[in-house]
Amino acid sequence: MKWAPIQECKKLARTRRGFYKCAGCEEEVPASTKIEGSRRRTNNVHVDHIKPIIDPAVGWTTWDDCIENMFSELDNLQLLCTACHKAVTDEEKAIAKDRRGFYKTHPNEYPCYTSMKGRCNNPNKSDYHYYGGRGIKVCPEWEDSFLSFVEDMGPRPEGTSIDRIDVDKDYSKENCRWATHKQQCNNTRANTYIEYEGVTRTLSEWCDFTGVSRGNLSHRIKNQWTVGEALEVDPSPSRREITERLKQKQKLEKLNAESE
Repeated sequence: MKWAPIQECKKLARTRRGFYKCAGCEEEVPASTKIEGSRRRTNNVHVDHIKPIIDPAVGWTTWDDCIENMFSELDNLQLLCTACHKAVTDEEKAIAKDRRGFYKTHPNEYPCYTSMKGRCNNPNKSDYHYYGGRGIKVCPEWEDSFLSFVEDMGPRPEGTSIDRIDVDKDYSKENCRWATHKQQCNNTRANTYIEYEGVTRTLSEWCDFTGVSRGNLSHRIKNQWTVGEALEVDPSPSRREITERLKQKQKLEKLNAESE
């Protein structure tokens, strides 16, 4: 293929006429060798991608990713001899085989692992801007090894998925847990946090703690009830209690206006 970066890679690796330096073993190898008993010659050098066109640890994603990785620039190309090229190819095949095997041996954990890496590393994912787009990464130990991920996180309990304890930090052993959907909803950047008597909880957590419905609690706070009043009043006050409270509030506002 007469593609400019490939030709440039060969040019930089050339040591003398007909010989090239392998980026793997760093030995000088001839460009080709004559096959004994034949007029044909076998190719001894191969231009390969440093970052694979299809990541063997993740598998196929999209055509856009494939084309982008295929037509990469010079900094993602290397020239390898036949032995080194075979070694790299075999290693990638082994990783891909393990990946396919992980779907069978770890059917609950591996889909979570691939989804985690996808939303941090693949800009074409719909939720990438919430993760990789914000600078959220997967720690190097997990990025390179699914087995390290499983060892650190343990088996995935039913009804849970991976959750970051601090939503502004990376995926790592210290910052991740298996959490239910409700736990994850109480651990997002969009939550409303309320502090009362030295305890900070989300709006939903206070609702569970006091028995007040989310609608009632939101309405009380919106109508300028104090946090203590909003949390301590019976979960379902009568209409009479609500009317009296509104009258007291209006009376207090009137007195404040007159004093000013």
